[in-house]
Amino acid sequence: MDSSILSKAYQQPAANILADVCALAAKMDNVIDLSVGDPNFTTPAPIIDAAFAKAKAGMTHYTAAEGLPELRQAICDFYQDKYQLHFAPQQVLITVGAEHALFVALAVVLVAVVAAVGVVFFQLHSKISALQTGASFTFRYEITPNSPDKPPLLNILERVNASSGSVSGQYAPGKLQLSFYQLNEDDSVKTSPFTRVYIDSEETLFDIGQLYTVLRQAVTDKLSLASVLLPEWSLGDYISQTQAAAVLGVETNKVELQELSGFTLSLKGLKKVSPSAARDGYRYYQFPAAADGTTLVLGFSTDALFSKTTPIHVLLTIPDHNVHIQLTGTVTSAKTVLSPPASRMSDEDIATLAQIRQSIESVWKMIQSAAQTTN
Repeated sequence: MDSSILSKAYQQPAANILADVCALAAKMDNVIDLSVGDPNFTTPAPIIDAAFAKAKAGMTHYTAAEGLPELRQAICDFYQDKYQLHFAPQQVLITVGAEHALFVALAVVLVAVVAAVGVVFFQLHSKISALQTGASFTFRYEITPNSPDKPPLLNILERVNASSGSVSGQYAPGKLQLSFYQLNEDDSVKTSPFTRVYIDSEETLFDIGQLYTVLRQAVTDKLSLASVLLPEWSLGDYISQTQAAAVLGVETNKVELQELSGFTLSLKGLKKVSPSAARDGYRYYQFPAAADGTTLVLGFSTDALFSKTTPIHVLLTIPDHNVHIQLTGTVTSAKTVLSPPASRMSDEDIATLAQIRQSIESVWKMIQSAAQTTN
């Protein structure tokens, strides 16, 4: 054949390493060729006669893809007689050689893996899609500082023994309503929250009225006369981030929590991670970091992807507050609508709140001094 009529790319045949190996092996003694299933003996006469008889009987057509039923049954009988292993013909597949068998087996494994990954991805996508419209949740939480300088909010939590506890609440797109609970000595959750927090993209509101009530009760439990010095709460319940910063004497960014409402629950931008605090049976994904560096990692329990209520492990780091928050609990998707609380403190009451704060600190110092004198 005139090779000039072919493309230049095909005029010179490519080197065939396998052909060179076979040619070299043919010149050597005692070399077994494993590249093809070609026995070094002639097919026995009984097999030739049986194949000839079947061909004359008309068995020259394609068989079923899984093999002849009689052959599959014969293989089942063989394993039963020789190894006492029971198989049904439906479990047997006839292949045209070992290479075909390996290909089919690997294809089945590959299909199973792809299907499993697809199911997990679909369920995870469904979970996150459902959570986009809202959710209710209950977590056990633990807050730890990231630096020696403890932030103001953590100091307040430690004063009421609430740097760890329970938090429940609701999520709506761009909004959070949280209720924080202290723990009893037996690690059970107290029935009333020590404070509530409302967060949206514009502001953070703290239920200072509830927090004051808890603080007042803690003080009067230690010193009953303190009830005379500390009046019942009569102001608006919620205080804004600006008002809280003024009372605490810190910058506003030290008390605002808007970054918690800014995460978009979407598979876009998610990155699969393996955090050091990972739990067995959880799959972890990190959301894109917020503008202030806040990072959120969500761990989904793979054992509960098909249930409505999902165990979740949350790892949250907030650089502005120098804290790391770890939460473990459950989330239930539910369409949710949240509105800002109506009972809010006026700016005119900030001076009164500052006086109340000073009264609490004075009484607390009195209690500590009395305790030291007793000791």
